[in-house]
Order: sequence, then structure tokens, then C-alpha cells
Amino acid sequence: IFVTVGTQYPFDRLLAEVDAWAAVSGERVVAQVGGSNKEYENLETVGFIPTEEFESLLDEADLVVSHAGMGTIIACALRGKPLIVLPRRHRLGEHTDDHQVESAARMERFGLAKVVQESNEIIPYLTDWGSLASEGIGEQPTGEILESLREFAYRDQEAGKGRRGWIL
Repeated sequence: IFVTVGTQYPFDRLLAEVDAWAAVSGERVVAQVGGSNKEYENLETVGFIPTEEFESLLDEADLVVSHAGMGTIIACALRGKPLIVLPRRHRLGEHTDDHQVESAARMERFGLAKVVQESNEIIPYLTDWGSLASEGIGEQPTGEILESLREFAYRDQEAGKGRRGWIL
């Protein structure tokens, strides 16, 4: 199992829940913990990793658990990897706004992730992760998925914020 929380902010709420589960399950869990300063007894932790190593860990994983970072969601969708997502919450100081809630809901609608809203909701899916599946998007996404990804990628530009979106 590979857990990734991105590089911008710590996400100890997610990591603590998976760590507690790993203590009971005995499963091997590798976690990219970003800027977290906490110690996790049952996770093999790495802070920041190069893209090649990140992709290798994704390829090797049977299951991925993540925040609702679009890079991770898309990378898992391209690989057809089962993915559990816990969106970061602004009210908990985990992000600057709640855009991850919206992104996660949209990706779940496409069958690309199982989204949980609270950290304790992860446990049943970790315990029975074999029942999770991803429809994936293939190398050439089309239709509503492609339009949704474009909308997400260019939303800052359209809102007049001037930042460049991803090119899809």
C-alpha cells in the first residue's frame, strides 16, 4: 500500500489513521509524508521523493491512499490503480480552501477513486481493499472525463487569477 499526501502541507489526520490500521493489519505501508514532523511506527516513511521514485511506488502499489491531489488521482487513473481519497479540509487548517472536496467528488463520480469524508471512514476500505477498483482513464481520456479535467486544469485562468493550468 502506498500513501501519499503531496508536498504542500502536512496531512497527519490521514497518516495517523493509516498508521493505526497498519499496526493491527500487519500490512506493509509506504508513506510519502511531505512536511510532516510526526513519527509513525507502522509506516515506512519518506518525506519528499523524486518523480521517478514516486511513479515507481505507484506502479508497485496494489492500493493507493491519498489526499485529493489531482496529480495523484490522474496518475492512479492512468494506471488503473484502486485509490482511496480523503480530501483536505479548510476548516481543519489542512488547506487554503475546500477545492479538494469538489475535485474528489467529481473523480469519484467517474469511478476513479473511493472518496471518504472523515479519516475514520478509511478503515473499512483498507480492510477490504480488494473490492475497490478503478475504471481508469487510459492514455487518451475522452468525453466528460476529459472535459472535467480541462475545466479543473484551467479554472484559475478562467477565474482571472493568471496562473497557468496543466496542459491536457
